[in-house]
Amino acid sequence: MKISACYITKNESANLAASIESIAASVDEIIVYDTGSEDDTCRIAEALPKVKLFRGTWCDDFAAARNEAVARAIGDWIVFLDADERFSTETRGNLRAVLEAAADYDALAVKIVNLDVDGVEEKRLNHTYVVRAFRRSPEIRYAGRIHEHIERAGGGLRLAFIPEASLVLLHTGYTASRAKGKAERNLRLLLRELEQTENEEDLYRYLAEAYEGVGDTERALHYARLDIEGGPRPVLFASRCYRMLLYTLPAGEERTHVLEKARRDFPLLPEFHAEYAEHLARELNFSEAIAAMEEAFRAYARHEEDGEAMEFDEAMLVVAKERAALWQKIVAREKTLTISACTIARNESHDMPRWLENTAVYSDERIVVDTGSEDETKALAEAAGAYVCDYVWRDDFAAAKNEALSHATGEWVAFLDADEYFAKPQIVRPYLAALSVEQPMIEAVMLTIANLDEDDHFKEIQRFPTVRLFRRRADIAFSGRIHEMVIKREGQLEIKLEKKHLLVYHLGYSSGRVMKKIERNFALLQADIEKNGEQPGHYRYLADCYIAFRDWKKALYYAVLALDSPATAVGSDSDMYKTALYAMRECKMAAEDMLALAQKAMEDFPDLPDFYAEQGMILSSMGKLRAAAASFEHAFSLAGRETGAVWQASCFAAAAPVAWRRLGEIYLALGEREKAKAALAASLRLHPFSEETLASWQRLFGVPCGETLREFFPHTAEALRYLARWAMSAGEAKLAADAAAELTALFGERLPEADCLVAWQAGDWQRMAGEAMKNVVGTMQELFCVLLQSVAQGHPLRAYAAQMQPLLPSMQEILHCYAKGEPFAAELWDSCAAFLPMLVKRLPQDALLLYVRLLSDMTPEKKREAAAVLLAEEKWQAACVLFAEISADSAAADAAFWHDAGIALYRAGDALAARAAFSRAREMGSQAKDIAAYEAWMKEVMA
Repeated sequence: MKISACYITKNESANLAASIESIAASVDEIIVYDTGSEDDTCRIAEALPKVKLFRGTWCDDFAAARNEAVARAIGDWIVFLDADERFSTETRGNLRAVLEAAADYDALAVKIVNLDVDGVEEKRLNHTYVVRAFRRSPEIRYAGRIHEHIERAGGGLRLAFIPEASLVLLHTGYTASRAKGKAERNLRLLLRELEQTENEEDLYRYLAEAYEGVGDTERALHYARLDIEGGPRPVLFASRCYRMLLYTLPAGEERTHVLEKARRDFPLLPEFHAEYAEHLARELNFSEAIAAMEEAFRAYARHEEDGEAMEFDEAMLVVAKERAALWQKIVAREKTLTISACTIARNESHDMPRWLENTAVYSDERIVVDTGSEDETKALAEAAGAYVCDYVWRDDFAAAKNEALSHATGEWVAFLDADEYFAKPQIVRPYLAALSVEQPMIEAVMLTIANLDEDDHFKEIQRFPTVRLFRRRADIAFSGRIHEMVIKREGQLEIKLEKKHLLVYHLGYSSGRVMKKIERNFALLQADIEKNGEQPGHYRYLADCYIAFRDWKKALYYAVLALDSPATAVGSDSDMYKTALYAMRECKMAAEDMLALAQKAMEDFPDLPDFYAEQGMILSSMGKLRAAAASFEHAFSLAGRETGAVWQASCFAAAAPVAWRRLGEIYLALGEREKAKAALAASLRLHPFSEETLASWQRLFGVPCGETLREFFPHTAEALRYLARWAMSAGEAKLAADAAAELTALFGERLPEADCLVAWQAGDWQRMAGEAMKNVVGTMQELFCVLLQSVAQGHPLRAYAAQMQPLLPSMQEILHCYAKGEPFAAELWDSCAAFLPMLVKRLPQDALLLYVRLLSDMTPEKKREAAAVLLAEEKWQAACVLFAEISADSAAADAAFWHDAGIALYRAGDALAARAAFSRAREMGSQAKDIAAYEAWMKEVMA
């Protein structure tokens, strides 16, 4: 049997000799086909025994070059290596024996180990299988411009996988110092082939690898997703893109989906089963984790080499068995663990059913200490099987809670208020079981409480850490008449900080009930102060109360005292900065002072996103748009990370929609429309029920923009109702009609304006006016607005004579003037002014501009009044029309006039005129603080 070794080379002087040395003793000839080397490659090749050197021209086609080399070989078998590949010292002597034993095969795939040789020692990176030996036959050739592969004419290539013990290749081509250059070359060739091929899917895997190699993670993930979409492709190492996605994607829904798909598509690869088992264990689903790991064991036991480069080995098997044994202990502990769910309650019939349902999932007993309910609280608890005991309220929360503890018998206590409940109650028991097995020294768990407003779409208000789970022991109890906390009577309580699992929702600060709770707490504080005097420990709670009472100065006073005091609140020390900044804003204090406090907060709490967002708000108000944008971006990057060593309360979830909106508005002002779109979309995804954000979106896209908004709203009755009403006020005819129609189709609810909306969308102004007349008293303004819109569309007013009859004479006169384009008479001012706020919201831009121009005969003072309405609704161009009508010599053209005119001109895009207006305002003595901000913005925009 003759064996030919083949190479294609170009500038491989550093690698070729070592590669040839690894096969020279086993082959009969060595073919080197050089494609244009400019170094010593050819000289080195010619000096080596058995080498036959041929020269050709490189044409950006690896398969063509390889086939040229094969055409010059005479052996029965071809061994085709890259110059940066070599057989290992341990296995190179087996080559001929392996080929002689391959009588039933056309080609052999061998394991190739990628090495990084940049360091002192070679480092193993990863491995896979590659075809490097095949029979010389006219039917067997290379195909593919890049990432070429062996094919047999008519298909049916008989392929064997050679065990690593028999043959293994070492490859240095992915050494860090060389990898990027190779990836750039490959990407260039792949993109050229992508333009020419009819089978794009064959290139997805290689494009993913190339983009990863050049550092373009986004495109690498894009092509990896495309590659796995249709399942495993018929190539070696088809799992490559699955693996890429798994080690690149962050934990979350998409990564879980990829992992589940990898298990289904590669059931014989144990590592996917093992990784899925770990995923299940991280989610505290230990029983299913055990089953998945057992599947990994079975896959490992029956695994045969198939080109997928199994990574699961004996060392991993040992660790996996240890993990499965641990999970079995946890599952067993779940069955013996006892948990007491406790609460104190008074008139909690609204929340008690949810508390009872939630606690039933994880507890062995439920204890309700009632402190004087006059509603159905006790009956509800007793009917659900809870133990209920009466307790005389003594204005002492700790005493009442300790009474509940005296009745508990469980190993662990879950003490939640009646208006609190676990987001995932099913994981409480496995969590505590795991804690008992893995960290038996832990005595309490500090978890996250998320305050939700059930009166505002359950919007999150704030998050803060606190203890709600602890061991039932005689030395662990509650302390504190108000704002009580769990303590250990002797020594330090061993607390685990749990940031991922065990989220608790709290509804007690919902807008409809928070004031009652604040008033109760304030009364208790005052009683304690009267008895013991005002102490540093009172400051923060007094600040919270005064914020709720909207007494900004007292809130700021006590917040500052709290910041300067030695008293601390575990997990909530940052709150007082937030309270102080909020109060400062309401007191309209200088932006510079607020900025200084925000920066001090960032120094103390560098891992919290809250204060970077606050800084962004302040900087934007000062006109420092670039700096503000950078601060917002940093806030969002922090929000996506794990928190640092200090765990603090955060309101960022509640502030994020506003922060995204403000960032979008900044990018819009800077002319960066794509960034503006991304930021505003992020805001709408978090909270679509925001007129401010919707207005900004409309400024970005213009009218109509309804189709771009639908994706942000859920298909609920509330959302569709809101969307239809907003669209009516925003001039979005199609969106309003579509939302109203969907509301009727899905929920059977018909808006009173539905028929009018259909006519509006169709542009049938006469029908629209007729529909509006059906309820004349309630819809007179609607009819007036519709008729104005109809006239603006060019329809003659006389066609609506009948519909005009119910209108007031002044409204009819305004319509006649509007139709003729004649200025409104001075005596119509009261009616014009009364309807203007509604028209500003409803009329399209052109129609509104005509209406405003017809105010030309009004006095300058009246025009100022109308302009104020337009400014309030951000109708900048219309406001500019009115300002232009007012003579600069008029008494109405005072400093405030020029200030307002400057704002309108700037917002309308006329920066030069705005600068002149602001200069006039300064000359006339204006002290408006925002002039400096606008001047800074203009300077930045005009730069």
